[in-house]
Amino acid sequence: MSDDEIPGIEFGGIDETTDAGPDTSDEANDERLITIAAIGPYGDDGRLVGVGDVEAQARQAFANVTSLLAAEGVGLDDIIKLTYYVADEGGLPLVTAIRDAFVDGRVIAGTFAAVTTLSAPDVLVEVDVFAIRKSS
Repeated sequence: MSDDEIPGIEFGGIDETTDAGPDTSDEANDERLITIAAIGPYGDDGRLVGVGDVEAQARQAFANVTSLLAAEGVGLDDIIKLTYYVADEGGLPLVTAIRDAFVDGRVIAGTFAAVTTLSAPDVLVEVDVFAIRKSS
């Protein structure tokens, strides 16, 4: 039996008469996906901000998102998805409210995950961000 012969499974081919692939026009290639992961609540001095304080850590993590995006030439309006992790499930409403203020109430894709631990024992909040940088 060959790899493409599994009982009860029918394999199809690609219909090359239709364009089902990604747009490869110049317009589509004028954008770049920016991803930054595990953005933590660290101050400019590299020290953890707000040990034991979910609110302080969330505010610092989202402030760091702003700085890191600016360094990549994008702003908050360019965010297409945020994932935020909280090591205290009870902090969800507070972190969500801070996130909503951070994106100025815009509706964007997002995911919240309550986790048992993050990058360091005292880190309570981390953020992943996905943004699109448009060429000028």
